[in-house]
Amino acid sequence: MQNLNADYRQGHPDDGKPGLHGVGGYPSHVKLGALVTQGRRFILTSWWYSTVPGLFIFLIVFSFNTLGDTVRDMLDPGLRN
Repeated sequence: MQNLNADYRQGHPDDGKPGLHGVGGYPSHVKLGALVTQGRRFILTSWWYSTVPGLFIFLIVFSFNTLGDTVRDMLDPGLRN
């Protein structure tokens, strides 16, 4: 736990740690957050490097949020009229 806190304190979280438990991605797979971070260097000249992956992150989160709200509305008997 102390090593994990040290990683976040330095600003370098390790993506490989969830992989130890079988829930992380493979190193060869592209991560949207990494694309947004790498594109920040080019934000003034090539704005789409960060914008397109950021929009995909927004759409994924918004879709899961909408799905969760829909499932809750269907399964919660207290919300039915």
